[in-house]
Amino acid sequence: MVLLELTLRLAGFTMLAIQEFRNQQSMKSKGACRIMCLGESTTRGQYPRWLEDELNQRQIGIQFSVIDQGVDATTSAAILNQLETDLEKYQPDIVVAMMGINDYGPHLPYEAPTASKYKLFLRSLKTYKLFRLLSLRIATKLDKIKDYYSLAFRAKEIPAVAIVTEDIVKKPLEFHPGNSDAYYELGCYYDKQGKFPQAQEAFQKAIELEPGNSDAYVGLGWCYENQSQLSQAQEAFQKAIELDPGNSGAYSELGWCYKHQGKLSHAEKAFKKAIALDPASSGIYYGLGCLYEHQGKLHQAKEALKKAMALNLENDRLCAALAVLCEKMGELELAQEYAQKAEVLRLHYYNHFTANNFRQIKEILLGKGIRLVLVQYPMRSIALLKKVFQGNETGIVFVDNERLFKEAVKQEGYSAYFKDLFAGDFGHCTDKGNQLLAGNIANGITKEIFNK
Repeated sequence: MVLLELTLRLAGFTMLAIQEFRNQQSMKSKGACRIMCLGESTTRGQYPRWLEDELNQRQIGIQFSVIDQGVDATTSAAILNQLETDLEKYQPDIVVAMMGINDYGPHLPYEAPTASKYKLFLRSLKTYKLFRLLSLRIATKLDKIKDYYSLAFRAKEIPAVAIVTEDIVKKPLEFHPGNSDAYYELGCYYDKQGKFPQAQEAFQKAIELEPGNSDAYVGLGWCYENQSQLSQAQEAFQKAIELDPGNSGAYSELGWCYKHQGKLSHAEKAFKKAIALDPASSGIYYGLGCLYEHQGKLHQAKEALKKAMALNLENDRLCAALAVLCEKMGELELAQEYAQKAEVLRLHYYNHFTANNFRQIKEILLGKGIRLVLVQYPMRSIALLKKVFQGNETGIVFVDNERLFKEAVKQEGYSAYFKDLFAGDFGHCTDKGNQLLAGNIANGITKEIFNK
């Protein structure tokens, strides 16, 4: 074991040295250090547009090239599934990741590590990490040969299960090529991967096989909406309602679609109809609250969000949205109360699937000698990200955006830095917000990786 440990450490040192040499050669021969940015709609077409300029303006003797691999509506599992392909295609020297906000799955109480110093030392050994990596690979291979049906038809869990692949989801179609539900699940899979044309084709096939499948029309509407084809999305949601007038989800999605088109009175009617059909849905009240906030009807927005929170007391996003709203209304003490509650919920409950995906991404990147930069969302605490890697933070650069954005918002207002409230206490950044985010990430890269 001692010899193996020494060998692994020497091999690791050699690999890192070779990787560093390759990086330097890449910089000289191709003129740039390549940085690949991973994430969802808060990344795609957002801060990466400014990151390259922010880095190059620092003139540290290195030319930087930034690759934007953000995918709308994606999840950390989808990013993990695509990672090897992206690495092979783009050959990045550094990977920047800001992700997880779209992940689904159980949020369970965080259990603080109770390992002894001996166990912590054991986990730091290269030998331990090698055996752990091998066991993960073996478990993954075994999982892939499990019952294809049980995996493929867990639609709501697919985003959180890192091992689910396109082949697994397609497997039921080999046995029943005329199965509408199988095409619907395939469409959901593609949608979560951000592959909207393929998702659209799968949903359309499901509709062809079962014209009365209202859920497939809702899925088709998602695809259109994610591709900014709002009139087609509206038609799809309306068709779903025509087929199933009791489909509260279709009304809710239609409400969001109307909101995005600026048809605010229609959106309000759709959300209210959805609530009438499903008064126990906190998500529908959240949509109505966001609509009222967008219209400047802050008191009505607050009431809708409070109803949403009453239905889901452990939703940090609702608490955060109420914190932002109360601050806009000048109710600063109440805003602080909601913000603290949101923070407590985030630190106590977290998505275990997301945490595991983060850890696997780290193992893959560090195994290839690629530096990992983990970025926390604006307004959010870096503490939760660090808890995921507690005792195993080596090789990660953490970028904290909490204080920077909170101070900026306090001075100039929320709307100066964010376009919406989709995540509760933050949303998609304005140009000013993206520039602030890019500048902070650039500072972390130049300081922590290049010591500049």
